[in-house]
Amino acid sequence: MTATHESSRTGRAVVEQTQLAKARRLLERVRTNPFYGPRYAGTGLAPDDPDLLALWRSLPLVDKADVLADQRAHPPYGTRLGVGVQDVREIHLTSGTSGFGQEAFALTEEDLAVSGSTWGRPLAALGLRPGELFATMYPITFLCYGRSLLQGAAQAGTPVVSLAGADTQLAVSLMEGLQPVGIGARPAFLKLAEESLAARDLLPRDAFPKLRGVVCSGLTATAVAATEQLWDARVHEVYGASQAGGIIAATGPEGAVLDGAAALMYGIEEHFLLEVVDPQTLEPVREGEGEVVLTCLDRLASPIVRYRTRDRVTVVAPGTEDNASPYQAIRVGSIGRYDDMLKIRGNNVWPQQLEEALLGHPAIADFQAEVTLDGRGVDVLAVQVRRCDGGAAPDALWDEVRRRVKRATNVTPKVQDRPDLPPPDVKPRRLLDRR
Repeated sequence: MTATHESSRTGRAVVEQTQLAKARRLLERVRTNPFYGPRYAGTGLAPDDPDLLALWRSLPLVDKADVLADQRAHPPYGTRLGVGVQDVREIHLTSGTSGFGQEAFALTEEDLAVSGSTWGRPLAALGLRPGELFATMYPITFLCYGRSLLQGAAQAGTPVVSLAGADTQLAVSLMEGLQPVGIGARPAFLKLAEESLAARDLLPRDAFPKLRGVVCSGLTATAVAATEQLWDARVHEVYGASQAGGIIAATGPEGAVLDGAAALMYGIEEHFLLEVVDPQTLEPVREGEGEVVLTCLDRLASPIVRYRTRDRVTVVAPGTEDNASPYQAIRVGSIGRYDDMLKIRGNNVWPQQLEEALLGHPAIADFQAEVTLDGRGVDVLAVQVRRCDGGAAPDALWDEVRRRVKRATNVTPKVQDRPDLPPPDVKPRRLLDRR
């Protein structure tokens, strides 16, 4: 075994020792919880079991439907609440984009501290020093991203300004005055900012000379390279969830792309148990594609134990050739939703396939796709595109769009120019089923 692998194995043992101690305390709490207790009555699993981590998967799974049913029967927090209501200090809600309702997660002061600490490694990877400004284009709302970022930045001594309420030109102007060292934004904002600056014959790297890091999820490897060149800043990616109360995994100092290929996001495993399972058999997946099952080891107010996220990831085990760290890792660009996949003319089509095909094109700023049925009952994939520049679009662009989508999905789309396409929401859904 090489020295690197030996170090990784030792580091992994430390991670698992931390997880075991926290898992024991968690099981002690939740086995008397009105929500979890009855579910665990027949498992026979005890907090002092020496093989607790290995046997953790014997605990029943829960999902969004379970949480929402409990919440509706016992509003506002459900019987999951593990503390007195007088100890609740903040509420995180899910976005509700699934259409089934919004889960509510209560947080104590201790929960808030943990929520913020999940940003410790991502902010360190950005290279921000105390006092250096982080500008976010994400709103500070009931969603956990903005709230946990504020907590984490405060712990790191990093001031944060949210420019989410400003239009692009105002946001760019404010950033020019504030000169942030790090920013967090959606791909659509980066393109809009690039367009706004180009109208003044400026490049982002000239407008923001102090910028060192950009947190932006969902860019392809090609788009990351282009963004890093235009902005002269390293692009990073994070993976979080309201159920977690913060960031679950994040890229390291190397950023989202390493040697031209998608890099890794490393699990924040001192706070979470991250299981990856086959969504059909529920058997563990050590390497490759599977669904994330989440346990929050530190959450007091709204415990989350073996929660099926429906998030599809590609996992890379620790201590392997591709992942020399002591943490489970998730391949950048692999995150998707199992419930977002649509069957179109017999093909499994994922939103990420369309995003990689279209947002990776330098002339395309954003898009919206939907599936309908024609008069014969045949699936029709229609894509509306907002281009980066005005004027008439050449036929060659639409031919290229059709080729890219066909190559990615095996479905040839109808394409429409849509200059007035609305800006995306915080959690955009770019592939809609209208059948």
